[in-house]
Amino acid sequence: MTTATRGCTGVFKAVTQGDGAVAVVGGVQEWTLSEESEEIDASEIGTCTKATIAGATTRSLSLSGFWNPDDTGQGDIVVGSIIDFELYPEGTVANSTYYETTAGGATVTSVEKSGGVDSLVTFSASLTINGALTKSSV
Repeated sequence: MTTATRGCTGVFKAVTQGDGAVAVVGGVQEWTLSEESEEIDASEIGTCTKATIAGATTRSLSLSGFWNPDDTGQGDIVVGSIIDFELYPEGTVANSTYYETTAGGATVTSVEKSGGVDSLVTFSASLTINGALTKSSV
């Protein structure tokens, strides 16, 4: 039987690059970490089948949650800024997996805030990871 990981134990930490240590970003409810590779055509003349090889890898992260103007971590997520982050899908307990940016950090490419008469104000953000993403254990 497969052991499922509950999302409620996750932790997201961030800081504007060069501003010190990462800290928990409050209010985060959901995240999506994506990795894609460009497809390079490697087909040769004289063959009638297509051949491809993997090109450069693009990594991105999207976040959403409740907006809190007093949350320092949320304050670091500003369009155009480069942040360092750590993502702990299983929380920070011993032997749990986490992902962290390397020296290139991640560029914040979009931030949205929304709300309504009968709802809480929420935020969402998209980041493009510059370079590698390290997978480690606590």
